Amino acid sequence: MTSVNLDRTESVSEEELTALRGTIRDFLVKHSSEQVARNLTDGHDSAHGRAALWTRLQDELGLVSLVLPVQYGGDDAGYAVLRVVLEEHGRALLAGPFLASAVTATATLLACGDDEACARYLPGIGSGETVATAALPVFGQDQEPEELGIRADQDGAGSWTLTGTEWSVPSAVGATLFLLVAATPEGSSLFAVESGAAGLSVTGSDTLDRTRPVGRVDLDGAPARLLGKPGAAATTVEHAVDVTAFALAAEQVGAARRCLEATLEYARERRQFGRPIGSFQAVKHRLADMLTRLELADAATEEAALTADRGDPTFSAAAHIAFISASDAFQFVTTEMIQLHGGIGFTWEHAAHRYFRRAKSSENALGGPTRNHERLMTRLDL
Repeated sequence: MTSVNLDRTESVSEEELTALRGTIRDFLVKHSSEQVARNLTDGHDSAHGRAALWTRLQDELGLVSLVLPVQYGGDDAGYAVLRVVLEEHGRALLAGPFLASAVTATATLLACGDDEACARYLPGIGSGETVATAALPVFGQDQEPEELGIRADQDGAGSWTLTGTEWSVPSAVGATLFLLVAATPEGSSLFAVESGAAGLSVTGSDTLDRTRPVGRVDLDGAPARLLGKPGAAATTVEHAVDVTAFALAAEQVGAARRCLEATLEYARERRQFGRPIGSFQAVKHRLADMLTRLELADAATEEAALTADRGDPTFSAAAHIAFISASDAFQFVTTEMIQLHGGIGFTWEHAAHRYFRRAKSSENALGGPTRNHERLMTRLDL
């Protein structure tokens, strides 16, 4: 299997997107199977195994570089392509750091206005050599700097150090670059800390969804690099949150579609009273409700991708509409999946509970439903 190549002289065609989807799906069916997700959920995962999968994903498909700007060694393939990539990742409950590194950290670097930092870090992220993660505070513009968990100090020579703790950093274990927001006299500021820095320690944390690992990052005078201007982190963070909200929406749509497909397959095979349960009107209604929620979320996510690719300023609101719609749909679909599978759906052996865990953890990302609805109202000037 070779790296995906797309012609960027014009917008990506539906045929190219379909071919890309098929390539990614074939790879993930082979290398990120349901058994991999089960091992992760059961605590039998291996950090070495996750790292090997991530390396293979990048070496064989080159997906990270697809979405990077051309000047940093990427293809600048756009959000329509990113949507397809993330839908397939969600479908497979991929445990790799793509979301943290290729999406959130990349968006954070691009938004910080520090060209030197982008030139330093983004090519490595695109090649897969650098695994980056960004700890985004859930506050938005209204947070006071002193409420942050990390404090930045500057010595007489102008060097910065960070002290404090971030508790739930995505893909922290194994990351080689940490983007962190810390309090400075000028306000909330963005910093980069590289793995191996003195005073930096990372500890894995248990979580509801073990296919999406998080970790605690402790800093005790760790040397750091200021990104952008002091006090300018809030705007950078909000842009990164918008991009991450879109990415999570796409992931959830892909995962929810797989749940619906699995439930349809079961409804055709499972028989009661001499007939498939899918032939009963009550079951048909519930499957139709699952499809309706899913299609609404899919349409919202597609619209968000279109607004991003044409540079429409409404992307910020569209991304959160998509995220909220997808979170609602994914939660509903996974709940119905469990119910319609009956007794087997409640067992730890079945995949339904793994998708349910991903749905719940995704819904609570970026501050949870209340904060996400508040963000949407802010984006809509309500």
